[in-house]
Amino acid sequence: MEETTAHAIRGTLILISALLLCGVVAWWSFRRSVDQARWVMRIGLSVVILGAMVYTTKAGMGGITEIFSLLAGCVFALMLAILWGPSIIGLFAKPLGEMFTGSDEPPDPEPLYSVAMARRQQGLFQAAIHEVQMQLQQFPQDVTGQMLLAEIQAENLRDLALAEITILRLCNQPGHPPATIALALASLADWQLSVAHDIEAARQAMEQIIERFPDTEFAMQARQRIAHLPTAEMLDEKQHGKTVTLTPWVKDMGLRKVAIAAEDVVKSKEPNEAAAEWVAHLTEHPADTDARERLARLYAEELDRLDLAVEQMEALIHCEHLPVKQVAHYYHVLADMQVRVGRNLEAAKAALQRLIERFPNTAHAVQAETRKSTLANELPRPEHDPIKLGTYDNRMGLKQKTRSP
Repeated sequence: MEETTAHAIRGTLILISALLLCGVVAWWSFRRSVDQARWVMRIGLSVVILGAMVYTTKAGMGGITEIFSLLAGCVFALMLAILWGPSIIGLFAKPLGEMFTGSDEPPDPEPLYSVAMARRQQGLFQAAIHEVQMQLQQFPQDVTGQMLLAEIQAENLRDLALAEITILRLCNQPGHPPATIALALASLADWQLSVAHDIEAARQAMEQIIERFPDTEFAMQARQRIAHLPTAEMLDEKQHGKTVTLTPWVKDMGLRKVAIAAEDVVKSKEPNEAAAEWVAHLTEHPADTDARERLARLYAEELDRLDLAVEQMEALIHCEHLPVKQVAHYYHVLADMQVRVGRNLEAAKAALQRLIERFPNTAHAVQAETRKSTLANELPRPEHDPIKLGTYDNRMGLKQKTRSP
């Protein structure tokens, strides 16, 4: 009795497991089916065929010959094979086929701006904006479309107020990385300069980057950009060109000898004067790394003050939020100054060793290690005293030799 109960429980569990497995497979197949209505119809036909098979089997046990029951079961099995065979074969053959032909799943939808760009090239700017907005209705957070819209508004319609609204809407959308927002605001600053010639508006656009991402490389780059904003005179000269006053025309212009006065010669700035200007600039814009490097080179190459040059380079090396490539460049510049100006091979090697220890297992470390091994070749060659030549016959090498008899 207990053995019969155990067999019944085991059979019930097996049946439940089989039904659950069939249900999971059926649900998975239903979700992946392209024509779900057809899938439901096949399930219905399968239930009818299976019911007929069970009825035929029971009827055969009750008196109909077993041969008829077997033939009927084969017919019903053939019907199920015809109904589900292609799906089952495709289930196993599809992954193998996709290895050679690729997946048959449609690609993810993405915005298309080819029509908008064509309208823009034709000069139909409003039509181009309409095409962009149609795509943005389906993909409201697409960066490419929003930047294209702002670009048309700024450069073609010259409506910077509308372009600024588009850029700020992009910047206020959640999910965009900082690099995208910084690029959008930098583009707005470019348009403020090139279209409106508004230096203050460009400065405000760059200051938004600093406010949004303080203590980052984007803020550092924005400060660099602010330090190099052009003046009003520079913008006016770029827009209208530089005015050159010519002397009155004379008949023999270009034929007479002209004595050039000493005061008419354009003189370059003295190193001390140039250094003072760079120091004043860095006082106002201390984050201007380009100006600090120029000042360091001026100290080392023109004023022979290697100590001041090293001080400026150390400030650059310890500056935060700079790209690794830029910091590695400063280490190499410091090594250049030590080996070429100071002729101090050990100090130059020490600078390269600091680079290796700061950025180990990088391409910059490998490059510094290679340069260390050949650094001695970069030492300036000592100047030799000129070699005095003797006096020789003026016709040396020109006289004919007399042959001895």
